[in-house]
Amino acid sequence: MHLNIQALHRALDEANIAHGAIPGFEDSVATDQGAFLYAATPFNAESVAALCHDKAATHALLEGAVSMPRTAAFLDPEGPRPELAVQKSVEDIVRASASFAYPRMVKMNRGERAKNVYFVESDEECRNALRTIFDKRSADYDFMALMQEYIEPERELRVAISAGKPIFAYDRRTFKVVDEATAAQLFEPAVEAGRILRISWGAVDFIESKSGGFYFIEANSRPSYEGFIRANGDDRICDLFRRALADIAQKSAR
Repeated sequence: MHLNIQALHRALDEANIAHGAIPGFEDSVATDQGAFLYAATPFNAESVAALCHDKAATHALLEGAVSMPRTAAFLDPEGPRPELAVQKSVEDIVRASASFAYPRMVKMNRGERAKNVYFVESDEECRNALRTIFDKRSADYDFMALMQEYIEPERELRVAISAGKPIFAYDRRTFKVVDEATAAQLFEPAVEAGRILRISWGAVDFIESKSGGFYFIEANSRPSYEGFIRANGDDRICDLFRRALADIAQKSAR
């Protein structure tokens, strides 16, 4: 059983909330407050999930509100809406992105789990990355690619959000919960990002640069905490679920 679902079962049992499962789906929970499947929950609006999946839209909304790597979006010149593409070829995109120093990042807009994310150090590597993202023969085809300033990371960090509030933060590589001083620095931009994106449940991811600054990377409306649970047990994740369940119950009672 998915570790998120196991933690949810515990939270529901401790709160004395009746629950079952979707027939035939072990990694699911059905309650009066909604259905849960793997890492998906009923805590966010559908539009929030769509927005978190769209990196370009997320960055456009958060521009000027939180610190982020400089980012530009480019449409596939031969994609579904070629009339909207300002650049008419991959070569045009490479020329238009000349203000991004090398190394830089090139990534698909709607990817996840580091899929089609490229660290490039030359025009030729940039062309190859764009061609891969715009390859219509691929199941991972995307009609939009992002060009992004490279910030050398010291570590990657995640802020866990429940009931619209940041609860704790941890190192995404080691799964160690960060100290209070570091968490406080992350919570402020996480609150702002969550407010703008209207995230009730999820995670906000940052990198800490080698120079010590924190930069927003992406938001996730259905984070899987499996690695964190394996490293730390499920107490903190059960607490996230308890907070979110109480919040949705309170809203339903209004």
